[in-house]
Amino acid sequence: MINKNIFKKSPQEYFKKYCIPWLGADNDLEIFKQYGYTYTGICDGFDFYENKLIKASEIDLYKMLAFSNIYWNEQYKKWYQDD
Repeated sequence: MINKNIFKKSPQEYFKKYCIPWLGADNDLEIFKQYGYTYTGICDGFDFYENKLIKASEIDLYKMLAFSNIYWNEQYKKWYQDD
């Protein structure tokens, strides 16, 4: 059963908690480049521009969330060979 409270959050709150872009997402898809960048060095990650996320449309937030979930789902399948 799904906890219905997760749907009461704003799109920005939901996005910040569940959107985890892959390294290089900003090079792969223009939408990620608009809202953040990949950083590398001692640690690697993806950082969002907070001021742009506040103004982002719900459609853009959900697109990035969907692309991230699709990417990580495919990686999981490769790593664990689930179909």
